[in-house]
Amino acid sequence: MTVRGRVLAASVVLAGLAACGQDGGADPGAPLLARFAITPVAPGAEAQRDVQGVLANASPMWVQRIDWTAPAGLHHSRLDAPPDASTHFYPVMALPVGVSTGSVRFPPGYALALAAHQRLNVSYHFVNLGSTAISGEIETRFTPAPAGTTPIPIAMLALMNNAIEIPARGEATVETTCPLPQHAIALHSLASHMHQRGVAVEAVVVGGAHDGQTVYSTTAWDDAPVVGFDPPLALEAGTRLRFVCRFVNPTDAVVRYGAGASDEMCGVFAHFSPGMEPYGAVVAAAGQPCVAAVR
Repeated sequence: MTVRGRVLAASVVLAGLAACGQDGGADPGAPLLARFAITPVAPGAEAQRDVQGVLANASPMWVQRIDWTAPAGLHHSRLDAPPDASTHFYPVMALPVGVSTGSVRFPPGYALALAAHQRLNVSYHFVNLGSTAISGEIETRFTPAPAGTTPIPIAMLALMNNAIEIPARGEATVETTCPLPQHAIALHSLASHMHQRGVAVEAVVVGGAHDGQTVYSTTAWDDAPVVGFDPPLALEAGTRLRFVCRFVNPTDAVVRYGAGASDEMCGVFAHFSPGMEPYGAVVAAAGQPCVAAVR
């Protein structure tokens, strides 16, 4: 399995509309495209935006692969495919911090389910360190699974700790243990999300046959690796995941949780099966349990 994508939290400040179309004319097996216009980002500025659209699929479809292309300067991003207008958190992919182009590809027999005329939402955050404005569009391409198949459904897992406070000229370690979906699942990928103060993150299985196994470890905060499991990692019902983020703050100001480039985040993300809906859990304050909240 090859994975280049993950889900993450982001602030929403502007709404727009995407242009959607289809490759290959009326061929039902051709990829579907969605293009999201970028509001220009001036040199030295950063911008977080939210853009909506509707995919041109007349009937429900299974998606085997999603490709994402955006201009350079993307800090982080998230693609949601909610079933209706009342749902906001419904992620299907995102890219590692600092990466503008990538894809997520599911192995044969697994796919992502999309509704007819699927609603799409792109949350993006650009940081412009160049001398010219960032403009253009974000393109997402959805490749259907082979016709006549009924794959095992894939969904996304998002575990976050928002209780981050790194003292000025100091260090901090944030440790979180979160429940996983109540039924047995298989992990297909695992990734992390930190900003520039992050120096290390590790994830360990708690409970079940893989108790104590380290399943993810990196010291990278930008372009952090996405680890694929082949075969998928089987986890029994009741299994939890513990993840630890370590931070070093070289500045004279306290750094706290936030979506901005100068703020911090601590999270791990995955694709799992079977799952028709995303699963999220978060610690919002120090000492609180990791509470599951899907929508």
